[in-house]
Amino acid sequence: MKAHDFNLPDQNGISHQLKDYAGQWLVLYFYPKDFTSGCTAQACSYRDFIAEIRAKGAEVVGVAKRTTFLIDPAGEIVKTYENVDPSKDARNILEDLASVSG
Repeated sequence: MKAHDFNLPDQNGISHQLKDYAGQWLVLYFYPKDFTSGCTAQACSYRDFIAEIRAKGAEVVGVAKRTTFLIDPAGEIVKTYENVDPSKDARNILEDLASVSG
């Protein structure tokens, strides 16, 4: 399944588009709601694993919802994670990146 293009502002108002990540792995995660314990746990989890995730050649973008997509360098969605556990989301992504990206 091809990932749909998006244009989303980050917390600093900078826009991010799918094409900005062409040729690399992208973790597009959706968190439950801004400024909640689930949002904080999930964001902190990605913060804690960001160096390892980036070492696997992936970048991370978060959006307010509760789904995560793993998108390959060609823009294909290779895995969808529904109703994620915010505290385990980043670790699951890291494990899956290890299996698909070598």
